Amino acid sequence: MINGMVCSTMRDNIELYSVKTISRASQILKFISEGHHSITDIARRSSLSKSTTHRLIKGLEESELVIKDPLTRGYYLGQF
Repeated sequence: MINGMVCSTMRDNIELYSVKTISRASQILKFISEGHHSITDIARRSSLSKSTTHRLIKGLEESELVIKDPLTRGYYLGQF
C-alpha cells in the first residue's frame, strides 16, 4: 500500500498548497482594499517576498479581481 500512501501524501500537500495560496491571495485583496497599492508595500505588509507577491497579484489580475493602473502602476480592486 506504499503507492496509496504516496498518492495520499502528495494530494494532502497539493491541498495544503492550494489553501495557502488562497489565504495569501485573500490577504493581498484585503491590503489593496485598505489602500496599499504597490507591490513593495503589499509584500512588506504581508511578509511575502516581492516575487511571490507579484506572482499572486498577476493571478488575481488574470481573474480580473485586481487591475493595474498604467499611469500610477498601482493595483486596485477589479469589479466583482
